[in-house]
Amino acid sequence: MKCLDVLARLSDYLDQEVAGEICKQLEEHFSACEHCRLEVNTLRRTVELYHTIPSSTVPGEVEERLFRVLKMDRVG
Repeated sequence: MKCLDVLARLSDYLDQEVAGEICKQLEEHFSACEHCRLEVNTLRRTVELYHTIPSSTVPGEVEERLFRVLKMDRVG
């Protein structure tokens, strides 16, 4: 497995959405490739840190302006 293939699957790997054989190939690659090992560890830590940040509420007026600029419908 090449580094580009590994990088394309990092998110799925961290979300545990990779089939057994592919997961094994990724982990073998991580053990042999320092660059990809650093990438997966950095992304894993980033996700962990993100989940520790308390969520905050965006004021309704700011949210409305943001959705208008993005031309999106509000959810909820």
